[in-house]
Amino acid sequence: DNKSDYRIVRKTIQGRTDTRNYDIDILKSYIHELTLYQQAAYYIQDALKTVLFWHGTYPLTIPLVKKTLYLPVHSAVAFAMGIFLAEKPRLFPSFFFFGVAWLMCAVMWHNHFHPDPWVRCKSFGGFF
Repeated sequence: DNKSDYRIVRKTIQGRTDTRNYDIDILKSYIHELTLYQQAAYYIQDALKTVLFWHGTYPLTIPLVKKTLYLPVHSAVAFAMGIFLAEKPRLFPSFFFFGVAWLMCAVMWHNHFHPDPWVRCKSFGGFF
């Protein structure tokens, strides 16, 4: 009983494969993990550029003129959060959790418009 518990705990902590042994599949998995970090760094850099340079993110269509304006909503929210935090630092915990939710909604919004239908996710209203 103790040996099976030990094996289960060891497998849970270390994973299915033994990474101490040299194997080409393990090396490929490490390379794949590094490329995922590189892709994540690109998306983070792109998001920071969008927020810092006030790029328009949300389309607003004006029906009378039949024009579409892109509003920099992310930048405006980040600017307002910065002002509020400078004035009232005690709001940091609530703004931190709002930032986490905001980040999750932004990632969902980005994935919702992905060209591959298998990567797309439901919109926020689609959950209700």
